[in-house]
Amino acid sequence: MLSKGFIAGFISGEGSFSQWVISRGNKTYKVFRFCITQHEKELSLLHEVRDSLGYGVVRKKSSPKNNPVYIEYMITRTRDLIKFFKEISPFLRGTKKNQAELWYNDLTTYKCLSK
Repeated sequence: MLSKGFIAGFISGEGSFSQWVISRGNKTYKVFRFCITQHEKELSLLHEVRDSLGYGVVRKKSSPKNNPVYIEYMITRTRDLIKFFKEISPFLRGTKKNQAELWYNDLTTYKCLSK
């Protein structure tokens, strides 16, 4: 099992807190996601991150042409994203902590927007 501190350090260098807007019918939604992307040789490490946290998915992604295959550890369920932030944020530092806090604020205060 990886420690929360190790995972937070890994996230500081490799993690991505993202959100984007999609429209369906007369409603506009924000989609939230956390992701770590690595070369396929790090597959076992991303599985260890997932197993240590107990949620999220690891998937292999194909790259166009001759680029290497890469692996993603991803969290998309809102309840898992909230749990993840609460578990990891005490260990984050610097810019990544600031990014995570802004992202979490958006995640927890967002409401669906009608057109």
